[in-house]
Amino acid sequence: LMRELESVSHREYCTGFVFDSPAENPQLVTRQGYIRDKSFLAEAAGNAGGPHEEGVFRFIQRNRVMAGDRVEILSPGKTGRAFTVSGLFDADGAPIGSAPHPLMEFLLRVPFEVRDGDILREAAD
Repeated sequence: LMRELESVSHREYCTGFVFDSPAENPQLVTRQGYIRDKSFLAEAAGNAGGPHEEGVFRFIQRNRVMAGDRVEILSPGKTGRAFTVSGLFDADGAPIGSAPHPLMEFLLRVPFEVRDGDILREAAD
């Protein structure tokens, strides 16, 4: 669970002022800005249906996704499940090497069940 907590975009974590006052411990940050270990790549928008084989799901792109990328699916109640992108298609089912355009609909073969709203993100190195 700590890996999941650390993987989202965040500032440094601390206890705030639960255990001591600001005068005793001002909780100064040592790193400016946000820590971004993983990028939000796309949101699942259902099973592709139609002539596509089972295991191919529709996504709405947020950041570029490329064939060969190591990614994870984040679902409610489940930690990130990793896989390598292969079987990447445009919205009509034609094979593509990447989904480079914001809000682009694309199809992706995923080795496990995906539900609407699941998040596709970069996997840890």
